[in-house]
Formats: sequence, structure tokens, C-alpha cells
Amino acid sequence: MPNDAEFDFDLLEGTGAIDVASDLQLDCFCRPDWVTAVAAARGRQHEFVAVRSRRAGETPAYLFGGTHRRMGLRIFESMPMTGYGGWISDRLLSPQEERRMTSAWLAACRWPLVALTSKPGSGDRLPDRLNLTVPFLESRLATLDMETHVLDLSGDDTTLLKRVRPGIRSYLRRIDQLGFTFSSGTRELLGAFYDWYCRGSQDWQVTAAHLLPAAFFEALCQRGGMEV
Repeated sequence: MPNDAEFDFDLLEGTGAIDVASDLQLDCFCRPDWVTAVAAARGRQHEFVAVRSRRAGETPAYLFGGTHRRMGLRIFESMPMTGYGGWISDRLLSPQEERRMTSAWLAACRWPLVALTSKPGSGDRLPDRLNLTVPFLESRLATLDMETHVLDLSGDDTTLLKRVRPGIRSYLRRIDQLGFTFSSGTRELLGAFYDWYCRGSQDWQVTAAHLLPAAFFEALCQRGGMEV
């Protein structure tokens, strides 16, 4: 097995990161559009970036993320507000290779703060703590816990319905009876959706600590990243 030192890392920013993302099959959370929406939700500038990992004789792997500044520090998140965002390549990556790349990159990178979430259900974990140079941030992060949830979507509709709680089944059947349809995100539809979102949140069993602002949904709508 090759040494971790054989991994070569570099950071792609601006059009370099966007061009790579357009060449790969990515889900909606690993795209520049999502980082733009996160920036609108948080009210501060974010930049879409990609970490490139290369090793002799193999095609590159990419770790997509967003960077922003807090308290003067530039922070890397993969991916912001979505949970797990792992290495992506046009070849199959084993879990062992992903972990080796992540560990090698964390040892080599010079970011003052990196936010990563391990893949849900993974038996092996990343290091529990990073050696942060800012005591205030280290004390804040030491108390954070991570939770994961694995949702099994195999089987037909009947099988899926049997897996959920009876109360959820009634919601799903009611939605089916009402006959909702999806349309591209026009501003009129977006306004109606956001009104439902705000009024509906008042009936949630667990009160939300905060609601996403309209700017978050508007950013997704403008870039064709949502349906209503």
C-alpha cells in the first residue's frame, strides 16, 4: 500500500472549482449553487472550492466545499449545511482510500479550522480532535456532538410505507390524495411556498431554533436548483 506522502493536494478556487464540478456527476449539495444559497442564508460571503487529491497513475479525487470567514479566520466546510461531503472521483473509491486521503490532507492542509462530517454508518472515524491554535474555538467545538441517521429507501411504495410510523403514513396518504404537483421555481410559486413554510412551522412538534430566510430559497430558485 502506498505511503500517504504520495498523495499530492492542491486547492481549486473560482472557475477552476466550478469547471471541475460541471464535469462530474454531483448531487445538488456539492454544487456551486448550493454554496451560494448557504451564503444567502447565513448573510455572509462564501466561496465554492474543491480540494484535489492526486497520486501517480490514478485519476484525481475531489473534496468539494465552501469557505467563509468568521472572527477573522478562513474556514473550510465540506459541504456547508448538508452533513457528509466526501471525496468524489470518476473512479470507484474504497472507504479505506477515502479515509487515507482525508487523514493525509488534514495533516498537510494549513486551514485554521476545517469542518468535516464522517460518512453515516462508518465504523472508522476521523480524529476526534484537531489541534486548533485558537483556544476559544477549541473550547466551543469540544462540546459539539454529531448524529447520523440512515434511511433505507429500497423496495416499492408499500414496503416503504410499512417502515414509517402510522402518523407519518397518514401524512403521506393525505399528500397523495391532495394531488400535489411540482413546477419550476418561479417567484410567484416561491412566495407561496415560503408563506406555507413560515405558517406551517408554527405547527411543528419541535419548535425550530431559527427558520431559513427567504433569500436562501430565492438563491436556489434563481439558479434553477429547486422545484415548488
